[in-house]
Amino acid sequence: MAGQPTPAVVRGFGIVFTDVDVADQTRIELFAVDGTSLGTYSSPVRSDAGGLTFVGVTFADPIIARVRIKLGTGALGAGVNDISAGGTVDLVVLDNLIYGEPHKAF
Repeated sequence: MAGQPTPAVVRGFGIVFTDVDVADQTRIELFAVDGTSLGTYSSPVRSDAGGLTFVGVTFADPIIARVRIKLGTGALGAGVNDISAGGTVDLVVLDNLIYGEPHKAF
């Protein structure tokens, strides 16, 4: 459960990304308790100057135990510019993580 060492699962997980410029490079991969992949879900490329995108997945039952997040094609750092600012990498940050009510994993 949240804030506790008890393993938990959730039914849904979502995330808000900022400034996704390159398709299929910003994504989440969801995993079951046994480590089996539940799928990989890519963020859409931003469609406006605001630059926010969202990826969310829900299942009928709480089966999501772990999430792997991949952000763009480069790491944030001094002197590193995003593609939209003339750089060579897609710099993406995350804003909000949204998940369902945790349930004790069995």
